[in-house]
Amino acid sequence: MNDQLLSLRALFVSVGGIHIATAALGTLVALDIAQTGGSQETVSLVAASYSLGFLLGCFLIAQPLSSIGHIR
Repeated sequence: MNDQLLSLRALFVSVGGIHIATAALGTLVALDIAQTGGSQETVSLVAASYSLGFLLGCFLIAQPLSSIGHIR
């Protein structure tokens, strides 16, 4: 039971770290664009493109992943 809890804690910590890094990166990219003279529209477009690319990647990887499999 303790091994399972330890595994879950490690999983939650790693996923939390990924979320924090993604949020920090999104903020830093927006600040860099604003600092170099970019407009709010450019910052919004970059943020939307990142989310759209992630969404498309999730859908496009489904077929190859189902035929190849993944490591658990």
